[in-house]
Amino acid sequence: MNISRLLMFARIYVCQFAADRRGVTAVEYVMIASLVAILVVAGGTLIGFNVSSKFTAVSGGI
Repeated sequence: MNISRLLMFARIYVCQFAADRRGVTAVEYVMIASLVAILVVAGGTLIGFNVSSKFTAVSGGI
């Protein structure tokens, strides 16, 4: 196999790989799931601090 034929096959493979869009959707779903997880953790942390301060105020008033 000569070098020009090998380069031709490499070029075809790279072009096919670049045109393949099957994995794009999976990456988008992972990014969305990561964002949702970050928002859930941040929201839970904020709610936890607020609830904790309310319980502290109630216990101090008793």
